[in-house]
Amino acid sequence: MATLALSVAGQFVGGVFGGPIGATIGRALGALAGSAVDGMLFGDKRQAGEAPMSDVRLGGSTEGPRSRGFMAGGGFRAISSGRASCCDR
Repeated sequence: MATLALSVAGQFVGGVFGGPIGATIGRALGALAGSAVDGMLFGDKRQAGEAPMSDVRLGGSTEGPRSRGFMAGGGFRAISSGRASCCDR
């Protein structure tokens, strides 16, 4: 919550003194300060030596639907027939 409040306050103060660029910089600095305050107030209290990412589970290639044959892929595909285009007559 402090992140939001301090980013808006920083945007206002920066806008008053520096115009649009100052507002952008002020908002970034305010969000940075607010994030630090939120981290101090609501951050996790970890024990020394505890792994910070012990509960992370990464997805592997064995998860999700299986596909047999051709898969539909996104993007543009150019297929050439080997013949010349309209400019070669």
